[in-house]
Amino acid sequence: MVAVFPVGKLVYLGVKQISKPIARALQAYARRNEFMRLYVCSPPAQAYHKLQVFVRMRLMGSQAPVEVQRLSEDKAVQMGSELLGELMLFAVGAGLISYEYIRSAQKAKEKEVAQDDHIVALSRRVYTLENELKSIKVGLENNKMSETSKSEMSEVKPK
Repeated sequence: MVAVFPVGKLVYLGVKQISKPIARALQAYARRNEFMRLYVCSPPAQAYHKLQVFVRMRLMGSQAPVEVQRLSEDKAVQMGSELLGELMLFAVGAGLISYEYIRSAQKAKEKEVAQDDHIVALSRRVYTLENELKSIKVGLENNKMSETSKSEMSEVKPK
């Protein structure tokens, strides 16, 4: 059997490689665009920073409420654009994994359907063969009966 060239894996690798420069371009665009800086990059970065400081303080054992200073706008935009780039890479990876899972599940379903069809075909063939065997048995019994009745008739011939 000839090995199949893994086109799907090649496409997966290509999309993954292409998504990295796209993520970097998206980061650069987010740093330049006012709307992206204020409403897309900065809020998630500030929330991430607060969560990071809160978790770090809890891990060190501090039970007191923590007042977290906001990141500067430049740091928030940089962190937010990095988060956006990572989110894009993650989304591409998750999409490709989902696609691969759906494709393999579909292949498994097709294989199962083919096996079911084969089983049904074999069951029909067995049923047909059983019927043929019954008809052959009936024919043999009829043939035996006719031979025994002929032999009985030949023995009873008047002299």
